[in-house]
Amino acid sequence: MTIDATRAIQIVRDNFADFDTAKPSWLPIADNRVSQDDLRAVAANADGKFSSEEAQAAQFLLDSKAARSLLDVGAGRGTVDGTISRDDVDGAWNSVQSGELDARLLDTAHGAGRADGYVSANDIADARNDAAIPQSLKDALGRLPDDLPLPTQVQTALAMHRNAGDAQALDSIGKLVDSPAFRGLDEDQQKQALVLFGSDTPVSQQVRGQLGGIDLNDPAALRKFMLTEARPTDLWRNAAPDSGVADSRRKPYEISGPETIDYDFPSGTQPNASESKPALKYTVEVDGRSIEVILPAADARDDGKSYPTLEQIAKGLAAQPSASLAATDKVVVNPYTPKEEDNGKVVDSGADMYATGGAFYINPHDLDNPRVQKDFDFTFMHETAHLVEQPGGFFGVPMEWNHAVQKDQLFATHYADNNYVPEGSSTINPSLGTDPAEDFAEAYMTYHLVKGTPDEAQMRALMPERFAILDRMFG
Repeated sequence: MTIDATRAIQIVRDNFADFDTAKPSWLPIADNRVSQDDLRAVAANADGKFSSEEAQAAQFLLDSKAARSLLDVGAGRGTVDGTISRDDVDGAWNSVQSGELDARLLDTAHGAGRADGYVSANDIADARNDAAIPQSLKDALGRLPDDLPLPTQVQTALAMHRNAGDAQALDSIGKLVDSPAFRGLDEDQQKQALVLFGSDTPVSQQVRGQLGGIDLNDPAALRKFMLTEARPTDLWRNAAPDSGVADSRRKPYEISGPETIDYDFPSGTQPNASESKPALKYTVEVDGRSIEVILPAADARDDGKSYPTLEQIAKGLAAQPSASLAATDKVVVNPYTPKEEDNGKVVDSGADMYATGGAFYINPHDLDNPRVQKDFDFTFMHETAHLVEQPGGFFGVPMEWNHAVQKDQLFATHYADNNYVPEGSSTINPSLGTDPAEDFAEAYMTYHLVKGTPDEAQMRALMPERFAILDRMFG
């Protein structure tokens, strides 16, 4: 079997105890450290106690300084020191799962330093001859545009490597990098542009299709597109299957009920009022929580509208992170669209789904516009973000979050920039007191939807400052 970096990391991860105690000793004791001596012992396999795959993986790591160094600092702590811990292996595997493996291999390819995202000239030189580096990446590293900053060169090589089999993508990336608009961006913006246009993801595929509509002679036009028009989470959501989150990523759940009750639904005629109607109460047990689900009785749903099924709601709850479930007490399917006052007039609130006070409310759709599962998975996550811990700051001013927004210079969706970018503008309001509620909810949704998937690397690189805060809050 052919061993590459991904397979070698997986083998060490799955058999860590074998590697941990491999070095000959009169009393083998696990110390949570795999040294090069351990790797040599497994590769030699003198006593035949290791599998052939373990021996091949060990030899691969001995031959590849890039893969060995990646494992060495896989947990993101310390510098390359010749030992690999269990946390290092798990961290390296996370880089495989999130699509960051190639970038991480380059990061410490020279066998020195820490996992800091900076690829040096020495890293590049060693990567060109390392067994763990894919040939298409080696080829791209040999064609670096040397009139650009080194980090931009590296990002260009990674973009070319990711799309090596797609001639149309390579042509688009080449046009972007050669354009006056791209050359007029600063180094951070160039990196962001290459992540946005140059990844091998549904988001980049859709964004590259819009490249012809951008004035590539004008850096301001490209900056504006990236800030408010690219909307990567909207594109990601559009490309997602109607079935939503993969069932393997949902939490186990059980449904019990129903119990027939009378329930005070929010009124469809008056603001801040309710109307008592027959209803069915179910309970969804998920993640240690008992969440009530209230559905109008069958006759109340015979009104020509499209109502969600109990199964859609339960699956939507099962797709939520633990923080969202901990903040949710009940889900109410309301037969009415709530009313509100606008300049003294009673009008439809326009609410589709909304959350308040530990409750999540769903309003019916027209029959010609039924919801699919991803609508529940994604919107539940956005709305419950309003119920969980919010980004704070001194005197309640969310300065850290707003500073992160200023640094990221990109909004995930059409909804996230509402409070930040004035109509028609291409710059962010510099006030650090801006209410971040909707941007936070969209970032929270994005963070949890892509975490542990091949799309995580792209989204994390597009919004690194926000993701760092979310890591601290919910990681």
